[in-house]
Amino acid sequence: MILVGLALVAIGVADLCAGGLGGEIASGRKAVAATVIALVGASIGLWVTSTADAPAAAALLATVLIASFAWSVLRLPRFRANRPGLAIIALVAPLGILAASSGSLKAAPSVPAMSWLASLPFPAIGEIGMERFCLTVGAAIALMATANGIVRAVLASAGTLEQSQNRLRGGRLIGAMERLMIFGLALAGEPTAAALIISAKSILRFPEISRTAQREDDHPSQEENSDNRSPTQPPAVDAVTEYYLLGSLSSWMLALAPIILLRN
Repeated sequence: MILVGLALVAIGVADLCAGGLGGEIASGRKAVAATVIALVGASIGLWVTSTADAPAAAALLATVLIASFAWSVLRLPRFRANRPGLAIIALVAPLGILAASSGSLKAAPSVPAMSWLASLPFPAIGEIGMERFCLTVGAAIALMATANGIVRAVLASAGTLEQSQNRLRGGRLIGAMERLMIFGLALAGEPTAAALIISAKSILRFPEISRTAQREDDHPSQEENSDNRSPTQPPAVDAVTEYYLLGSLSSWMLALAPIILLRN
């Protein structure tokens, strides 16, 4: 799985540099920049693996090139408006193929990389091995901008509008911090503490949903009148609830997905 970790590092750093923490790619130049940054990062990451393993190096570079370019281009506004779910497939499919073929590639860490890991002033990190180290770092970086982009694509695929896109922008930072905390606690073997974070977020979100429902009760003529509302338009409280549930569940699944690879 060392190749998967390096690919996640390259794509995650590229998303942070080209699209910011929100994971937004607004122009073709940013899409090209993200691809170039990802390729440069993957090339540098080859220092971690044995230079004699040419198939592994080729598989890593090909995966990063295909995944980063397709993931970035399909998030451009003109593509995202039609089929935003394609961007997620374009990102996940190459990484999945790389993970499935990692056993046959048998990429081994290089001697300089192992020496560097052993020289770190944190003995616990040196004991986990280069493979788990790369996968952990890659997952942590990908849980920031890349994960925010995935959550936005999931919401767009479901037709759920982002309720706060023109108001507070802190949700993107909160989402990244939340995923990193859940990932870290689950990795440390503290699932109960991770569940407390999920419960706390649900409690904090409850007043917002309650206020939306109260506004609908106070102004039924404007929001609940069937003559004024489209048949396909849901009540505001349902839209807020759907946005919260879909976004939160997607975010939590992304935070817990790397644990499966690390446990195996």
